[in-house]
Amino acid sequence: MSYVYTIADPNGNVFYVGKGSGCGYLGRIRSHLYAARGNHSQQERYRVIRNIWAQGGEPIVTIIPIHDDAQRDPSMIYRLERQFIDFYGGYAHLTNRPGGGEMKHMEKIIRLGA
Repeated sequence: MSYVYTIADPNGNVFYVGKGSGCGYLGRIRSHLYAARGNHSQQERYRVIRNIWAQGGEPIVTIIPIHDDAQRDPSMIYRLERQFIDFYGGYAHLTNRPGGGEMKHMEKIIRLGA
C-alpha cells in the first residue's frame, strides 16, 4: 500500500505532507514523533510538533491510502504528494522543504528510466 499523509495542529491546520509505501505507516509517523520528542532535530516540522505538545495538544495525523497503481508506477506517489503540497498552500505554508525527499527520489526514478 502506498499513502500520502498529513500532520496538522490541533486546529486542523496542516503543516506537513509526506508519503510512503508498505504497511509500516505507523512506524513512519512514530519516527516523526520520536525525532520531535528527542529534541535533537531542528527541522521545522519537529519544532512545530514540540510547540503543539508544549501547549498541551497533540498533532493530528491523517493517512490517505493510494490505489495500488502507485506500486506499478513509483512516480505516481511523488506526483500525488506534490499535489497535496500544492493543495495545502505549497512550501510557503508548510514545513516541507523545497527540493527535499520528493525531488531526490524523482531524480532517481528519472535516472532509472521509470
